This record gives sequence, C-alpha cells and structure tokens, in this order.
Amino acid sequence: MKLTVVILGILISMPAMANDTIKQDMKQIAGLFKQIATTMGDASKNQANAAAASQIAALFQNAAGQEPDSILKLPVGQQSAAVADYRNMVTQEANLASAMAKDFATNNNAAVGAVLQQMSDLKKEGHDKYNPQAL
Repeated sequence: MKLTVVILGILISMPAMANDTIKQDMKQIAGLFKQIATTMGDASKNQANAAAASQIAALFQNAAGQEPDSILKLPVGQQSAAVADYRNMVTQEANLASAMAKDFATNNNAAVGAVLQQMSDLKKEGHDKYNPQAL
C-alpha cells in the first residue's frame, strides 16, 4: 500500500510530457481522457484521475502555444483571428481539465461527468474548425 502511495505521489508531481507537435499532445490527451472516462465512477481511482486531469491541463497549455496547420492554410487576413479563437478554445479545455482535477481531488465525482461532456463538446467544435479529418 505504501508503495502505491509513493508511486502515485511521484506520478502526481511529474510534469506532463510536452510534445513537439499538436498531434502528439492531442494523442496523449485522448489516452488520458479515455482512462478517466472509464474509471471516473471508481472513487479509488480519484488520485490517479486527478493526476491524469492535471496532465491533460498541462498538455492543453502546451498546445495553446502551437498553431494547427489548418490555420496556416487560411488567407493571411484570417489567420490572426483563427489563432486567437484556437488559443481561446484550448485554454478553455485546460481550465476544464484543471477543474476536473480539483473535482477528483475533493472526491466530487458527480461533477466530473458534466466536465467531461463540456470537454467533449469543445473538442468536437475545435476539430470541426481546425482538424476536420480527426472526426
């Protein structure tokens, strides 16, 4: 039991592994998201899920500093607004992931489902705009 607590403590304190591309970040986010979705009803997984949600938030923060290729294909006059919109959406995702981490940390599992749904809706909207081939 002590070993499990130590390992979880190490995992929680580890920063998310930031990737070089948006695609890599989003792939890692998707894996963590699926992990949370399959275990969110199990309160014994709350510490691990809080750590995963914190990793998601950090990965979204990293992704906010990158620009999707689809934006670069837009006319120059539209790129600035698209970058601002993209960064706003990704920042919203990071904030939602942080809120989810807090919900898990305080054992507020009832709130997690609504946050996951908001994140899923925002993901669909973002992919519709900036990565339609991912749908």
